Amino acid sequence: MNYMHILISIIFFSIIDHNKGVNSFVPERRAEHNAILVNKKLYFYGGWAGGNLSSIMGVINRTGASACIDKIFNTSIFFIGGDYENTSTPINKFDTTTQQWSTPVISGSTPLPNNLKFVPCISLNDVIYIYGGNTSLNAMNKLDTLKLSWSILSSSISPTKTQGYSAILLNESILYIGGTNQLASNGWNCPNKMSNLMEELPLYNINNNNWSSVKTSGKIPLERCGHSSVFVSQHNRILLFYGEQDISDVSPIALDTLTFAWSIPNISNTGIGGPQQILRWHSSTLIGAYVLIAFGYLYSTTKRTSSSDIFLLDVSRADEYKWVTSYDPNKTFQPITTTSYDPAKPTTTLIITTNNINIGTIIGITIGIVGLLLLAIIAILIFRNRYTLPNTTSLKNEITDHQPA
Repeated sequence: MNYMHILISIIFFSIIDHNKGVNSFVPERRAEHNAILVNKKLYFYGGWAGGNLSSIMGVINRTGASACIDKIFNTSIFFIGGDYENTSTPINKFDTTTQQWSTPVISGSTPLPNNLKFVPCISLNDVIYIYGGNTSLNAMNKLDTLKLSWSILSSSISPTKTQGYSAILLNESILYIGGTNQLASNGWNCPNKMSNLMEELPLYNINNNNWSSVKTSGKIPLERCGHSSVFVSQHNRILLFYGEQDISDVSPIALDTLTFAWSIPNISNTGIGGPQQILRWHSSTLIGAYVLIAFGYLYSTTKRTSSSDIFLLDVSRADEYKWVTSYDPNKTFQPITTTSYDPAKPTTTLIITTNNINIGTIIGITIGIVGLLLLAIIAILIFRNRYTLPNTTSLKNEITDHQPA
């Protein structure tokens, strides 16, 4: 797909400027990559495509890593964990202002190399939160991006799904969706059978380090991993895209964050646009009023076939999404409407019959109306008798009688 303008592409690292026009460049196919939006530019990093994507000396190629931006300065991207070779450095940092890479020195309880794979991070203010890891680590890893220090937050109750989930920040809590506690032996397949835990989703409270669960309703989807999700706050909706175990339907899934009810959003051109095969270990990013879905593995249980495709979903209207091939930076979200008028449908008229109303009520209302009318008539008569002007002939005679002789 070629509806974005590529500012920089170096095979290993790509940047998309979503305010620009059209360019025919398409980055190399990949999966297990990162995509992060910073100051209207979408950065792709790393991934797997059957070989090493890196072409920059001194820069580590990571697959299945986490990527979060520091929310204080909003300029540096921290790439954490994943699979990488010939290094014991779990973190690299990219400064989007200077376009420079660095390896920060981090103190504290540093996670073991390669443990943090397929574990999305969430950043809030100056802290990055990463839960779990590929050795079933049931702990929250916390990275202070100002002090450059690691810490581990343990809890007596924590989710068992420690990899392949998606994480969404809701106010000052993190909602975790899907995932698995152990990947298949090949390191990239999800287990063949996973229990359906989408009915209750883990919720982590950042302020008090407590876990709770959120019970969901509606059309509850199958448990999955290797999926992606975005939060459309304008419509109070989380959108879930693809992933393993969802091989029967390529439709996105929606979760209402007010009622926590699952549903299938309406897409006007389903079957025409969008992925025609299930994707996993892809990326989805909310850009303006669109969701950009990029790369990933085409579904297969026996081999890894990565994709070079990019798809764009218009989510400006909550009642109707649409796959598109062009980007409009001026498009805005439409407010949610609770009712709509269809001129093709006849107007509904409310008809009240005596069958639905008590006869005594009708009699009482009638008497009341008659009584009010009588009181009004009496009040008018009293007013006229009291304030009517005297007869003008009598008044003239009275004035004449009092004139001096």
